[in-house]
Amino acid sequence: MKRKFIGIILILALILTMSACGSKTETIGDTEIETDDDTTTITSDQSEVVVSSDMSKSVPIPEGYPEDILPIYDDLFIATASKNLDGSYAIIGFTDASISDVAKFYEKIFENAEVLMKDTSDGNYMNMGSLDGSSYTISSSPATEGMEYKTGVTIIFLPLDLFEEEEGEEEEEEEEEEELVPTGEMIIPEGVEMHEDYPEDIMPINTDGVIELAVAMEQGGKDMIGYMSTCEPDEILDYYLEIFEEADNFNQQSFGPTIVLKGEIDGVDFEVGITINDENTGEDLKYKTLIRIVY
Repeated sequence: MKRKFIGIILILALILTMSACGSKTETIGDTEIETDDDTTTITSDQSEVVVSSDMSKSVPIPEGYPEDILPIYDDLFIATASKNLDGSYAIIGFTDASISDVAKFYEKIFENAEVLMKDTSDGNYMNMGSLDGSSYTISSSPATEGMEYKTGVTIIFLPLDLFEEEEGEEEEEEEEEEELVPTGEMIIPEGVEMHEDYPEDIMPINTDGVIELAVAMEQGGKDMIGYMSTCEPDEILDYYLEIFEEADNFNQQSFGPTIVLKGEIDGVDFEVGITINDENTGEDLKYKTLIRIVY
């Protein structure tokens, strides 16, 4: 079943908060975006994402979120909260606590968890596994420079029945892998159109492996595309780091499973988000990496 991946929706939501002003509603495709003085709410047939438009006002924890299984960190300012039709949840928040304090809090919770992956490199914290039969991912990294908070926290929860469904879908996808189009040809699904004026000469799309265009739209006066690749995240990161070598005002940030590169090339401001594709995104698992380019 085709679904929009959580990573792109959450990042779009965070960007939209920057331009939220007054009360208004607009529709992009099958997605409704409603903004008021305090929040931006993005509603589609698959999810509802609520984003704080005021960094002093946390959005509420989504109704039904299983705090008894995966608690929210104490006093976490919730900037974005997503409740999805499939029963999964995704939360992005900030705290004045240190990354090590966040790690200690969740390590106690995960004493009886089946940890599939844990990473504490570069001072960050990430823990992925299963707890009470459900799948979780917790990641913590330094907050963006200039924010009043020290630490960013991302929480993703997938219930047991969804986790089992994803495994079944993955098996079906593996059987279909032989039908992939040849390397270097972009798949463009029906209903998605690539921007005609995309600056391919300045910011070329990585055509190694198999790629599929997921979204192309305008946001906040800028254009954005999102595509998926069968290449590994490290390969995609190296590819775009090379492009940004001569960029002005270059900046690299990490948000859990997403790395964001920013810089100006030939007078054009670019932002490239690179996200690991796994069972938490809801996207086709034959693709290893999700890429978002804003310009």
